[in-house]
Amino acid sequence: MEFSISDGKLFTSVFENMKQFSEQTKMKINSNGIRLQSLDDANVSIIDIQFNKNYFTDYHIEDEKIYDFSLTEICKILKICSKSHLIHFIFNNNILKISTTANEKDVKKTFEINSIITKDSFLNLENLRSNNLHNIDLDSKNLQNIFNELFIFSDDVCIELEKNKLKFYTINDTINTNYTINIENNITRTDNSTYLSKYSLNYLSKYKLISSFENTVLKFNSNSPLLLVNKNEHIESKFILSPKIMDIE
Repeated sequence: MEFSISDGKLFTSVFENMKQFSEQTKMKINSNGIRLQSLDDANVSIIDIQFNKNYFTDYHIEDEKIYDFSLTEICKILKICSKSHLIHFIFNNNILKISTTANEKDVKKTFEINSIITKDSFLNLENLRSNNLHNIDLDSKNLQNIFNELFIFSDDVCIELEKNKLKFYTINDTINTNYTINIENNITRTDNSTYLSKYSLNYLSKYKLISSFENTVLKFNSNSPLLLVNKNEHIESKFILSPKIMDIE
């Protein structure tokens, strides 16, 4: 039960981003790849990552097992190992051994981290979101900038879908903001109704993983969990965030 990575930058950034929300992550390994899932400490958000086996330089996993890892501890190891040309992972019961491949002039580094083999199943994401989400394809860099900039002015953002426009706005005692994107050619929807929901900008601005992808599919409906989906040939990531209660005037 082992695999290796020649470029661990994305793999490391996934764990680093998950650490911003939670102390632990579940890892499911099987012959198809590796799935990670973490629920934040306040039970408000979920990060779900699927690495296909073709992402890895070598991949030799046959059995399926689920582990629990401390994100703080595994991030310490990956931060050091990510500078190496090749990172090697070996599972032995409840021990994960992580090492770097070294040439004659380098120092070979080896770390062992304890984990818990568990039968606890992963959360079923389909049960946590509306069946009528509207899918909007957005530029990831622009979306990340919107979250970061609006967080300067407010802790929360209202997202509103109106005809062919997507609005992100904040309201406070001194400054109101409104960012609008024309999405006429970037949306899948069946009607022209207006949809509105409010979410935490603290959570959205911390989810930096979207910047690793060119596009992000934003899925939402009124008063429903927000879903951000990113994918390429190697990885699919999902971020689910619960809505906040809308102020009633």
